[in-house]
Amino acid sequence: MASSNSITEPSPEFQLPTRRSIMAEAEAASPAPEWLSTRSAALSNFQKEPMHILAQVLGSTLASLTLRLLFHEQGNIQPIVNQYSDPTSDLEAIVWEFIITFILMFTICGVATDPQANKDLSGVAIMFNAMIAGPITGASMNPARSLGPALVSGVYKNLWVYIVSPILGAMAAAAVYSVLRVPEPAKPEDTNKSTYNNLNLHAEP
Repeated sequence: MASSNSITEPSPEFQLPTRRSIMAEAEAASPAPEWLSTRSAALSNFQKEPMHILAQVLGSTLASLTLRLLFHEQGNIQPIVNQYSDPTSDLEAIVWEFIITFILMFTICGVATDPQANKDLSGVAIMFNAMIAGPITGASMNPARSLGPALVSGVYKNLWVYIVSPILGAMAAAAVYSVLRVPEPAKPEDTNKSTYNNLNLHAEP
């Protein structure tokens, strides 16, 4: 006869919930608010921007240096520097760069972030901007595109236009697209999910 003080071992099919499993189930049942998740993602992306900016400026500068070495006999790489002619005023150049950068960034937001957007015509924006604004301002659409050649050539005339205007245009496009974007349909939640769904409470026969 077994002693009354003996401890009966639990059935291997019966597993008590741990603190970690309960916390995981609670987080799954009550996810973080959407605004908090969006803010965390935006903060994480913002922290990466200095490296993105440095990489683009470095790439633009190295490309300009490469062209200078390849065409060293000419001794002039000013044709690759974004400039606008005298009939075009500073305000007109700012407006042109703002508009074409807005179009480009608006298209990128759709192609890169929106699964409902049409990705077949993603290159049309760049071609359209280059054809229309290229003869007027050079169609920079990116501060790094203008900063690299300016550093290599030493020509900084009107450089501020190609830094300020594309930044404003890109920010405006991202803000407008975030407002106009159609939200994705919410996925149906699993109502049968329980905190103890991993437990097997059936005793052995």
